[in-house]
Amino acid sequence: MNVSILTPTAEMVAVDRIDSSDETLAITPLWFPLGKLLESVRKTGIISPLHLQHLGRGQLRIAMGFRRYRAAEEAGMSEVPAVIWRQRSDFQLFKEALLEKMAFMLHDLERAIVLVKLQDQFEVGENVLMDRYLPLLGIAPSRYRLRHYLGLGHLSETLQRSVHGNLDSNIALRLVKWKEPERQQFLDLLNHYQPSLNRQKTLFDLLEDLRSSYFQQAQTPGLSGSWFEQIWYNSGAKEANCDDRLSRPEQFNRILECLHRLRQPNLYQYQKHYQILKESLKMPPQIRLQIPPYFEGDSLSVSFSSRNVAEFRHLVKKLEEMSRREELGKIFELL
Repeated sequence: MNVSILTPTAEMVAVDRIDSSDETLAITPLWFPLGKLLESVRKTGIISPLHLQHLGRGQLRIAMGFRRYRAAEEAGMSEVPAVIWRQRSDFQLFKEALLEKMAFMLHDLERAIVLVKLQDQFEVGENVLMDRYLPLLGIAPSRYRLRHYLGLGHLSETLQRSVHGNLDSNIALRLVKWKEPERQQFLDLLNHYQPSLNRQKTLFDLLEDLRSSYFQQAQTPGLSGSWFEQIWYNSGAKEANCDDRLSRPEQFNRILECLHRLRQPNLYQYQKHYQILKESLKMPPQIRLQIPPYFEGDSLSVSFSSRNVAEFRHLVKKLEEMSRREELGKIFELL
């Protein structure tokens, strides 16, 4: 047996000999930003060699070191240090690449890609993925989590790029059922306003609810376009989005209000009625009544502050009196 076939060889390899388009063993998406790695390679070169797989007839593909290869290429290097494996299965090299990556903090998309490749390319069963690989990747072993990550791994590059940016991964998975134009309009909104994850969810849930009801209602006469454009116009969100008198956070708040009103046409009347009922209770300023946003909830919050025991007792007595008022019962009916 030729031992040199089984053991790797280390040498300098011309960059143009390497097939960088072959992503069979890649864990990190090729479009991930290089960050400080490029700066490091420009200063010190490639310190840790790439691991390449010899496919025969001079063909080489990357097993480990995709990001190092990209950095070397962008830095203008003509050669890179590499360890070349001549007889090693794809699965063996992939598992070794995974162990190398485990030394670093993996992004959720990298975890997702690992699981997809294990399932699709190497035909690892669902139970093995859940019992062995989820814990290895730092994921709580459950069928729900497995399917979540497999879903992420199958997303389009556009959605994966958005998840790498500021898009909530759960919303990304639900966006799959939207058509491309509406999906892109939603992503453009997020890129423009950069809302928090909670506010992303609020925006998506509003649009999803309105989308469902849109197909059950007649379209606006004389207005063409997708369901998104119709909702954007009918709600007044389009005007709010273009109101230069408002700051971006104010514009986003106004957009949410417009969508809430379209979904809940009686919202304005609810708000007006609530104010009348609240004023009739004649609460001291130390007592604060807080209803759920847009009356979407089944409970309200009451808080109060006092400076001494006497004031505390007075406020408790006032709260007890309020509890017997008809107006308080009507406020609960609004929820």
